[in-house]
Amino acid sequence: TRSSWVTGVQTCALPILSRQDAIQSVLNRGGTFRKSAVKTLDYLVVGDQSKDVVGESGHSSKERKAIEHNKNGAHIMIIHESDFLKLLQ
Repeated sequence: TRSSWVTGVQTCALPILSRQDAIQSVLNRGGTFRKSAVKTLDYLVVGDQSKDVVGESGHSSKERKAIEHNKNGAHIMIIHESDFLKLLQ
């Protein structure tokens, strides 16, 4: 099973879970939390991105980094909070 997670909430807020609750949910399930999108990451959880904050692409720097890693052979699943909540069930 995948066990390395990152919650990408530096540039946006998740509407349902606080950042700390998201981190704790991962830790409670034996996962690890990383502050950056490294190529060995399994999941990147993103919220709604404001183009005023993240630029015209609509992607945070962590999301752009994960996309780049995926182009280079990584297998990072970029998911939204609703998908993250389903994984926690």
